[in-house]
Amino acid sequence: MEELGVKMPKTITAKSHIRVVKFILSGDTDVMRKMAFGDQQVDFGHGDNVDNSQIRRCRQIERWAIDVRRFMAQRYGDENIIGFDVHLDENSPHIHCTIIPVTPDGKVNNMGWNVVMTFPVVTSGILTRR
Repeated sequence: MEELGVKMPKTITAKSHIRVVKFILSGDTDVMRKMAFGDQQVDFGHGDNVDNSQIRRCRQIERWAIDVRRFMAQRYGDENIIGFDVHLDENSPHIHCTIIPVTPDGKVNNMGWNVVMTFPVVTSGILTRR
């Protein structure tokens, strides 16, 4: 952390023990599946008998992931993103983004991060708010 210029607290208290903030970003399941797989027939079942080896990821989900990464970097600082994983192997495509909550003066501080945010969602080319 020090090599990133982050100042760690001298003592750990109940309020200061959180070192990362995790976001899960997604949207309407049908819309996300369409973005990820188009009109391909995907088996969303579980178990050893599921074979989706012929399925190909669509460019639209890649563009969405790039846009989300850009948004998170602009909002929280690219240097503070320590994890960014796109999941297409579960029921609804989504992203896990892990951030170190660093204040402008270089201190790790998670205060004020426990808020619910809404993000714009693109549906059929129309920008909407959820």
